[in-house]
Amino acid sequence: MSLPRPPPNPVSDLMDLVINRESRYTTHSLVTSYLGIDDIRNVQLACRKTSDLYANMKKTQWNINTSLQPFFKNTQKFRSVQAQTETLIGSKFAGKFFRRLQVKNELELFTQAGEKADALISYLEKNGYVRDKDFSHDRVTFGASRCDFEEGFIVKTGEWVVNPYGEASESHPEFASARTAGDNLSWVIKLDTTEITPATAPDSLLDDAQFSMGVSCSSSTVSYLQFRYDVLASCALQHTYICHSRTHFVPGGGHRQDDYRDQMQYLEKLLNDQTSMQLTMLKRDDRPPQYGRITSTRGSDHTAKGHFTVPPNWNYFDAEIQAELRKITKQLLATDPCCPEKWDHLLQDGN
Repeated sequence: MSLPRPPPNPVSDLMDLVINRESRYTTHSLVTSYLGIDDIRNVQLACRKTSDLYANMKKTQWNINTSLQPFFKNTQKFRSVQAQTETLIGSKFAGKFFRRLQVKNELELFTQAGEKADALISYLEKNGYVRDKDFSHDRVTFGASRCDFEEGFIVKTGEWVVNPYGEASESHPEFASARTAGDNLSWVIKLDTTEITPATAPDSLLDDAQFSMGVSCSSSTVSYLQFRYDVLASCALQHTYICHSRTHFVPGGGHRQDDYRDQMQYLEKLLNDQTSMQLTMLKRDDRPPQYGRITSTRGSDHTAKGHFTVPPNWNYFDAEIQAELRKITKQLLATDPCCPEKWDHLLQDGN
């Protein structure tokens, strides 16, 4: 009596579901959707057939054009406008995109007031969006109804350990440390830019963005994380910079926080002085409507940013400020920081 032959297509094991994505894509997609980025990297190292797993997932589960289709018919055109207007996508859409979840009724866009915001608004209106009845120059809502704000991020397959007081545990020191978008704790996705008009803003704006993270609330299963940061904006700067928070970030004690605050205030004073000087040199008809308040109240120069036509000979100091922000951060994180240096040479005579 002979033994029965095995079926021609034996039941595949778990690894086969990951490898043979063409024939078993529905199951493959479900299985891989629960893999964290570290798990994906480990699976890639398992064998040659899985070495392209991450690259394939960027085309499918992390496909930005597919995710934007509920909002725009021509997603490449929108992304080109987004690049030219230096617009960032935030809130729920950004968080769920990384978690491979889809948001179909809410898209929050952030850009700078003035010409960039006007260009973005014009594009949205041409694509069928209408302004909210509570429209203001500071906030514009188009089309969809607003949802409750989801603060921070929730990890789909893991849990951040926190102590009962809501602070970071010792096992997660990254909560209390200074961060940049390009540090070794960051995960950056290089999105497909086919048929996308490139941005004019340098990548270093995001690569050098500085922030810290804190736990806003937690439960027995998940914890919510919150970005903490300040912005440095000035008419003497072509771009707006994301910097460490002056109130939440305390690496090593309050005295270092005071040093950091003093250094940032000094930078702002230099920028205010340069802005006031350049505005005074403008012809009267070319001055912004806030000119009187700027000259009478020192420190309000940023309110005119984006609200007047900048002349060709206007001086920007982005390169100098980027260098100083990196220097300040290095001093801030030093184990034994020296006394803060003053930068009297910075921005003198427009150099």
